[in-house]
Amino acid sequence: MRMNVKSRSPGEILLQLLDRSRCSVQVAACVADKRGIFAWGWNSEGPDGFGEHAERACLKRANSRRLTNATMYVMARRRNSKNFICARPCADCWPSVRQCKEVVWRDKGNTWTTEHSNSR
Repeated sequence: MRMNVKSRSPGEILLQLLDRSRCSVQVAACVADKRGIFAWGWNSEGPDGFGEHAERACLKRANSRRLTNATMYVMARRRNSKNFICARPCADCWPSVRQCKEVVWRDKGNTWTTEHSNSR
């Protein structure tokens, strides 16, 4: 399935990507800079069966030269109930996410929170 990202907000893209995850907790991530969204990913069981986080899947697709001034957006929800949960990147993902200028995630109260990636 092809992703059309032209003139769409990161929130719209993430909602669409959540449906691609087959995990009980669905997580999606995308990266954007001033030119727009240029990479996206979602969590999955991964090639080894141990799981791949959405943030890392997204960064694998990204042009590394654009990451320095980019923002990563992350959203998560429970698959069965569709209730949103806090999507702040975990400690394992944070070293990878540091490649981006800032990270914006949606919490369970439907609020977007911004954190500069070098502040952790």
